[in-house]
Amino acid sequence: VLARKLKLLMFLNRHTTQSLAAAAGLTPARVRAAESGVGAVVLDDLEKMARVLDVTVVELFLSPGRTAVERLVLALLEGEGYRY
Repeated sequence: VLARKLKLLMFLNRHTTQSLAAAAGLTPARVRAAESGVGAVVLDDLEKMARVLDVTVVELFLSPGRTAVERLVLALLEGEGYRY
């Protein structure tokens, strides 16, 4: 859930792995670990990413599609065959 939600929020906020890492003061590898679901992710990193994405850490763990904007973007992305 974290990986899918993070990718969606990055898309909505126009962040790449590199731009989110830079804005959060993290290395791209730390962001990649969270967005891929592979590797160790620490709370401090999640707090930094959440701050940049203007959400709470808890929101990072809520299933994508809870808001109207998220549902719209998911529908558009799925229609284009985008894998998030």
